[in-house]
Amino acid sequence: MEVNGYQIRPGANLVGAQLSEANLQNCDIAGADLTGADLSGANLGGARCIGANFTAAWLFGAYFSTIELNPLKITHGDFTNANFSMAHLGGANLDYGVFSGADFVGANLDEANFDRGQFDGANFRGASLQFAQVWNANFTGANFSNALIGEATFSGCDLTGTNFDGVDMDVAIWL
Repeated sequence: MEVNGYQIRPGANLVGAQLSEANLQNCDIAGADLTGADLSGANLGGARCIGANFTAAWLFGAYFSTIELNPLKITHGDFTNANFSMAHLGGANLDYGVFSGADFVGANLDEANFDRGQFDGANFRGASLQFAQVWNANFTGANFSNALIGEATFSGCDLTGTNFDGVDMDVAIWL
């Protein structure tokens, strides 16, 4: 598939690509390098991004999936310092990914899976993680201030230095 002059395929070199508002629904970019790419407002619903590199990518307001459709698979990817502010990641599978320093301000992460991911220093301020499944993930120094975590399950997570100001801790399941 070609979008804005870029070949969208597994393993593609998309460093710094300008893909804002692009329709990348159900595309396969497994192992692609999207370092510093602009995907703001892009539609990646059902995309296969396993092992992709999104370091410092701009994903503001991007649409990744809905719970009703095929959930996004972005396992084993590198999203260090990526900006997911206001993105729609409901039902996404974020397992084994590196999201250190990533920005999820106001993002929808309802029913997402976070198994063994690295989220140290990530910012979830005002994000929605309702019904999320969070297992054995590292959230050292993360910011969850004013996040919605209703009925999310947290088990075996490192929450050292994590900010939960303004969060109703009684609505989550802590194992």
